[in-house]
Amino acid sequence: MKEATGQDIPLYEILGRLAEKGMDASSSSMKVQTTFDGTRTDSGLRGEIRNISSENFTPEFLTYGVLEGMIRELYDMFVQIEKGTEIKIVQMIGSGNGFRKNKVLCEIAEKMFGMKLTLSECKEEAATGAAISGCL
Repeated sequence: MKEATGQDIPLYEILGRLAEKGMDASSSSMKVQTTFDGTRTDSGLRGEIRNISSENFTPEFLTYGVLEGMIRELYDMFVQIEKGTEIKIVQMIGSGNGFRKNKVLCEIAEKMFGMKLTLSECKEEAATGAAISGCL
């Protein structure tokens, strides 16, 4: 971020502010599909931005749109799993800095999934999992 702005500001802080502004003005009809490298069922699928206009082509709406698109991808998989297994999921646990450092991402997830998001207790989930696995 320092190279782009000359300021040494943490990127998550900037993205958080942009996402909050995008969420506050979420009347944008812009939709961001975040399948940058395909999906499990279609490896050739790529991301896209739909309904872009001169009114909504802003860093705020784009940031919010990417976050909403990420959660929509997870939600679509959740719906397929729930239908395929007929198991009713009642608790949602998030892990990683994406959730830990971005309250807007958490709010989008809670709204879309219709349940409260609980963050994992460990702050370094991957390292903790690797350590536990190494001890087994």
